[in-house]
Amino acid sequence: MSDRREQIENEITALKMLLSDTDYQVTKYAEGLTACSTQKEENAFREAFMAQYGDVIASRVQWRQRINELEEEREALPPDPEPEIEETPIIEEEDTGAETGTLNIVTEEEDENPPEIVHDTEEEETEIDDGEPEIVHDDEEEDEEPEAETETEQDPAPEE
Repeated sequence: MSDRREQIENEITALKMLLSDTDYQVTKYAEGLTACSTQKEENAFREAFMAQYGDVIASRVQWRQRINELEEEREALPPDPEPEIEETPIIEEEDTGAETGTLNIVTEEEDENPPEIVHDTEEEETEIDDGEPEIVHDDEEEDEEPEAETETEQDPAPEE
């Protein structure tokens, strides 16, 4: 961003903050004016309000005019040159099964075909017939059949 464009943006921002900071007085005026039921009450309210906040209202008018001038000047400035965009690397954490992983820096081009993630853990969950997960350790055989249920575990006959 050019220095002049940055100065203009900063000044516009500051003026808009001043307008925002004085919005309460304008709201107070609008609400007070709508509460008046006669022209005489409106005139009395307007006179009292302007005696107290007239300088704020005058300043707001000047601030808005200045913002308009600055916006026109900003529009007349030549456009800023497009900044060169550097390719941002994507950082992935490699899951090694250990408590800490290795960070690999992958560019967006390499990320189109991400490598398959293989979890090398000491335990894995498998499902058995009763729906409960069973923990199988690497040193146990995974092909073992679960113990069969005995016939004594049948539901008792309903009582009459």
